Amino acid sequence: MVSAEEAIERAELLWVTLEELRPNPWNPNKMDEATYAKETESIKKFGMAVPITVRKHADGGYEIIDGENRWKVLADLKYRYAPIWSLGWLDDAVAKQLTIVLNEVKGSPEKDKLSDLLKDLLKSETTEELLTVLPYSKEKFEELVNVPAFDWDSFEEGRKQTRSEDTWVERIYRLPSEAAQVLDRAIAAAKEEPDTPDGIALERIAADFLGR
Repeated sequence: MVSAEEAIERAELLWVTLEELRPNPWNPNKMDEATYAKETESIKKFGMAVPITVRKHADGGYEIIDGENRWKVLADLKYRYAPIWSLGWLDDAVAKQLTIVLNEVKGSPEKDKLSDLLKDLLKSETTEELLTVLPYSKEKFEELVNVPAFDWDSFEEGRKQTRSEDTWVERIYRLPSEAAQVLDRAIAAAKEEPDTPDGIALERIAADFLGR
């Protein structure tokens, strides 16, 4: 069986006709109409920035591993050719794994950096222009643009102040044992001193998440 690593090492970037491509029967990624419209506008504006990932098919054509929706958009736009990243002959199991990996294994943006990036784009384009291609609703876009910076100075000052008993709130959560172990390790790592209360350590973890 050819591994994904071996296939990628010998992969080729090619241009082929749309008729030479066919979707695979297992693809779980389905776009709603709004997202499909944004994909269409993106290709109109930027072209095919990302080739369609394929493997060779027994009939002499190519089977799509990742990029079925882009292929459909190209057909709708009456394109004749598409750029492909051909991995050659590939076993079904490897092709199916790659379909999941290429669709699902992605990072998540740091909200403050994404907010800064969107604000920078707004210097040259309007919100309406950006929303034709960016994967956000208008409400989500405005929320991201207006993400407030986390005030670490106020947070640290608040931690230093003595808190009266009536400012404390007790919360009880049930977690799977594996999740509880992860939380225990995180709390231990967040303690500045061995006798730091668990609640203070947990507050620091939450504040660090909000400030990302």
